[in-house]
Amino acid sequence: MGRLRSTDVDLVHSTGSPVLSHVSGDKHVITVHDLAIIDTPERFSSWSKWYFEKIYLSSLKRCRAIITNSQFTQSRLQLHFPHLAPKSIVTPLAAKDFSQIESIPVKGLDHEFFLFVGSSDPAKNFKLLHESYQEAGARGVVLPKTVLVGTRNFGEGDNRESGKNLIELGGVSDGQLKWLYEKCLAFLFPSYYEGFGLPVLEAMSCSAPVICGRVCSLPEVAGGAACYSELNPVAFFEAMEKLYLDADYRKHLVERGRLHMNAYDWQDTADLTYQVYRSMMP
Repeated sequence: MGRLRSTDVDLVHSTGSPVLSHVSGDKHVITVHDLAIIDTPERFSSWSKWYFEKIYLSSLKRCRAIITNSQFTQSRLQLHFPHLAPKSIVTPLAAKDFSQIESIPVKGLDHEFFLFVGSSDPAKNFKLLHESYQEAGARGVVLPKTVLVGTRNFGEGDNRESGKNLIELGGVSDGQLKWLYEKCLAFLFPSYYEGFGLPVLEAMSCSAPVICGRVCSLPEVAGGAACYSELNPVAFFEAMEKLYLDADYRKHLVERGRLHMNAYDWQDTADLTYQVYRSMMP
């Protein structure tokens, strides 16, 4: 940062937090990934809220341009800060290119399974998986287990009674993740808040059917290629059961997903971002 202060730069792009708050506003573009700190404030610390209000928001007001990854986030910007929306532009993301990655089987997974990829962030709504298996048990239905990938750390509050239905892998390699996407019955994405929802496109790119909620940015990102479910145990269980039992429906979602994810390309993201840069140059 010291070097940046003393260098005559043409443009600075803050792609995450913290932003470079000392940069001259007319040279500054900021990417806003979401407005979760306003929409779901209970998830954030007092310090995070202070930083957003005193530093981040001030930088947004002074910067020349704002990039959002989804129309949803842009719409939240319009709602909460209408004076900032005119200088915002949407540059959608794209899935990782798994085509050049070799699938690596995960030992011991020689049976059908669902897949969850996520973290301990409450917005990922991991508890809904527990509750959905409880609903299955109450109905006398046995569903395949769900494989968990990510940084999830199970604790006493996670209702371990339904842990027998879950297989925790933790972190995996890209090759293993590709294999899991390819082999799963469906990718489960019960998140209730996303600024984009990149795992949805990753799953589709690897021919995995997707179950998710019709919330936040997900209808925009998943389009007509996902099985949408209300985010309650009854509805989510029923969506899981449908994909488990209906192979034709799974095939239908896979085909739609392959077509849909082709609309997202990193070159388009780069081109749109470059247009923002060019608009700021003298």
